[in-house]
Amino acid sequence: MDKQRERPDAADTISAGVVSQSELERMQEQIRAYRAVIESDDFIVFSVNREYLYTIFNEAHAKVMKSLYGADIEIGHSFLEYITVAKDRKDARDLIDRALAGQQVRQEPLVGEASILQQNFEVTVMPVQENGGICGAAVISSNITARKHAEQELKRQSERDELILNSAGEGIYGTDIDGNLLFINRRAAEMLGYGEQEIIGKNTHQLFHYKKPDGSFFPVEDCSLHKALKEGRAYRGEDEIFWTRDGARLEVEYMNAPLIENGSVTGAVVVFRDITELKLAEKSLKESEQKFRSFFELTADMACISASGYFRQLNESWEKVMGYSRQELMARPFMDFIHPDDRSSTKKIIEEKLALGETVISFVNRFICKDGSTVWLEWTSQPIPETGMVFAIARNITERKNAEEERDRLQVQLVQAQKMESVAGLPVA
Repeated sequence: MDKQRERPDAADTISAGVVSQSELERMQEQIRAYRAVIESDDFIVFSVNREYLYTIFNEAHAKVMKSLYGADIEIGHSFLEYITVAKDRKDARDLIDRALAGQQVRQEPLVGEASILQQNFEVTVMPVQENGGICGAAVISSNITARKHAEQELKRQSERDELILNSAGEGIYGTDIDGNLLFINRRAAEMLGYGEQEIIGKNTHQLFHYKKPDGSFFPVEDCSLHKALKEGRAYRGEDEIFWTRDGARLEVEYMNAPLIENGSVTGAVVVFRDITELKLAEKSLKESEQKFRSFFELTADMACISASGYFRQLNESWEKVMGYSRQELMARPFMDFIHPDDRSSTKKIIEEKLALGETVISFVNRFICKDGSTVWLEWTSQPIPETGMVFAIARNITERKNAEEERDRLQVQLVQAQKMESVAGLPVA
């Protein structure tokens, strides 16, 4: 075994919670298709047995152990013995022990020697099951040190300028208690169609929030933004309409934060962004989804979406052909429904084509129906790498296959009959 390259599929392991040793071995085949991801320094994988001895680890984990503890780790050696910081060793053992007791644990520990190097990790530890018992623990983690540092910096900035930062967005303007404009940034002025200085001092409601979405007059006393300003409370507006200088609609979402001085509300800072294109994209996406759903459900062929060895979505044709309900089909690995003689070729197609992002056309295999009968299916499959899913359409070609088999049978009979006629025509000695 390549000690730094044999590792479980992290996504499947996390979703399953408890995995068996045989499942880990099966995952090793899947890893080849995801090697580039697994080798990332931010994706760390290893497992240990009940004696805390390494059974597998990847290069990312080996590098972390080297940088934090100066350890050159090896398979079969104790994970805990490599950890030179007493607190880290105790915490690591506690996590492993909880997994060995059947728990799945997620934590974000800070590890390493404070005077030398410390790093933050997001860690998931889960039990590994074999033959009904827990034989070890699998660990998947990622280095979140940069994220933690960013969060700390963000917190410091928030303390210095909490109102502005909490309202961060594309357009920013400030008003006094009556809604008169005190300042506006360039982006906000551009979206509204004004120069930055020409609208200072003007009332914002009367300037660009004076009409409702239907174009009717919008009284200031009905404006939620104005109410929030007067009451000194934060307010988030979604699907709102601002009106530009030339009278065009500007679909926006905004956040209002009050400005408070000496305990009194003196104004507000408003951050908004143009969501016009987002709304158009959402509308287009909904239309596309509806078209897809219509095709998915109405096609006479057997359409499906699968991931991690299971059907995730099936159309009604599957129920009609297979005799199972969709719930029954999605509750078991799809390999269970494939004819035993076709499972090897199906697995090969998945691993050598689909797992590598290649489209598969005209692949044929057999499925076993609920009544024990067999159907022949011809597949067109398209992987979706960014989701880990596969969209596929299967056409029932059982009648065609039966016709071909009948044709072949008749052909054999014809040849045999011709041979018999030839023999019958020979002279008798």
